[in-house]
Amino acid sequence: MMMMKLTENDRKMIHQHINYIPRDVSHYSRAKSEKQYLTLDLNIHRLFKAFLMKNKESSVSYKFYRSVFKRDFPNLSFHRPRVDTCHTCDRLNSEAKQISSAGRSATQQLDLRHRKVQQSLEYMKNQTANSQLPGSEKCCITFDLQQVLFVPTLTHSDMFYLSQLSCYNLGIHLSDCNHAFMCMWHEGVSGRGGNEVASTLLKLLNSGVTQKKHLLLWSDNCAGQNKNRMVIFILVFLALHEVFETIEYNFLISGHSFMSCDRNFALIEKRKRVMKAMVPNDLHHVITSAKYDPPFEVIDMSVNGFWDIKEAADTFLNTKTLNISKAVTIKINHKNPTVLHIKETFSEIEAWKKTNILKKGKTIEDLKYAEIKLLPPVNKITENKKKS
Repeated sequence: MMMMKLTENDRKMIHQHINYIPRDVSHYSRAKSEKQYLTLDLNIHRLFKAFLMKNKESSVSYKFYRSVFKRDFPNLSFHRPRVDTCHTCDRLNSEAKQISSAGRSATQQLDLRHRKVQQSLEYMKNQTANSQLPGSEKCCITFDLQQVLFVPTLTHSDMFYLSQLSCYNLGIHLSDCNHAFMCMWHEGVSGRGGNEVASTLLKLLNSGVTQKKHLLLWSDNCAGQNKNRMVIFILVFLALHEVFETIEYNFLISGHSFMSCDRNFALIEKRKRVMKAMVPNDLHHVITSAKYDPPFEVIDMSVNGFWDIKEAADTFLNTKTLNISKAVTIKINHKNPTVLHIKETFSEIEAWKKTNILKKGKTIEDLKYAEIKLLPPVNKITENKKKS
């Protein structure tokens, strides 16, 4: 049987087909990478089948389609970016392979970094265990944003060419009682920045989810969402109003921030693969059925909206001297909530550094009775996505 020769025109048809499919850029690594991502519902085989349905007369084979995809689209992937990939460890591992003084130095740095990682994980493990002891007054909480959930779930070839709605889920896990809240909204309501994360935390922590007075909080090192003055503001605000007497905010080392939230997200992703979600409310059902005893509790953040925490933080706080980027733990006490105690390691030997973050000309009373404005809903859906 004679094989038909594939032409440059066939290659162009494949290019047009692949370029027509919506893709996502990593929210976390767009400044460092040109990688783009197709939804996990897709793979090369499904793309090829969709291509044949649109080009019924084409003689393109799967092998040729795959080779074009692999060779001509090196920055396109079906796998969402690993948020916590450790670039430092990757670099040091590469350098450690050199047979030189630079290689030996990289090996030593890598060993030191792994010790710090182990130290932080052990510290979180001990805090969690202590919070679960009978009579403990400590509430240990981890929180993180899940990777974007898209609706509708792709089920047929026509859906490949439609843009999907991005839905956001901030998971908040109470480790002392093993209860998790999934706080959800979508891009038609707002984005997924520091204001949204801080507003969600403030709403939940101020709602009486725990009666304990000592809060132990853990997150990753994402500056735009977690490690910023907006989250610091709401923690100071909660301590000032004596919702908590003490707050300790800890950060896991970048690339090594596996928490209870991640286990919860894995259950949700697994459930989503077998339970199709077509609209945002369907995701609520996916999440509540992803785990039993106790089930995840969904909070719809689109109902009451978000607050402008950034404006409030800019008005009352001066965090320039805080050096928050290097901090691994921050302590806040309700007796003097604007004086923060900071450490750059989890070592017991390191002394705490004190920093007053209240702006000059502002008083504790001003901060205590500050009016935090509601943010107007902001539709983040692009025009191209609306058209599709």
